[in-house]
Amino acid sequence: MRLFARRFSVQERIGRQLAGSLQQILLPHGVAVHLEAVHLCTQMRGVREIESSTRTTHWRGTYDEDPQLRGEFFTLCGQRGLAGHG
Repeated sequence: MRLFARRFSVQERIGRQLAGSLQQILLPHGVAVHLEAVHLCTQMRGVREIESSTRTTHWRGTYDEDPQLRGEFFTLCGQRGLAGHG
C-alpha cells in the first residue's frame, strides 16, 4: 500500500494497482481491496464535513464473480450495507 500511496495518484487508481499487484504476486483465486480515506484536499477547500471519508472497492477473480463472497467481505469490513457495490 505504501508503495502506491507515495506516488501522486487518486484513490481509485491506488486500489486498482494494489488489487492487480496482489493478484499478480500471490496468484490467489480472488482479491478484494477496500480503501477508506480522508482526503485533505476536500478539507483544505472548505468542505464543512471534516470527518468525511471516501470508500472505494476493487475486485479480482472470485470476488468479482460471486456477490455472496463480496457480501461476506463487506461484513468482515463492517460495511454490511455495501454488499451490492463494487
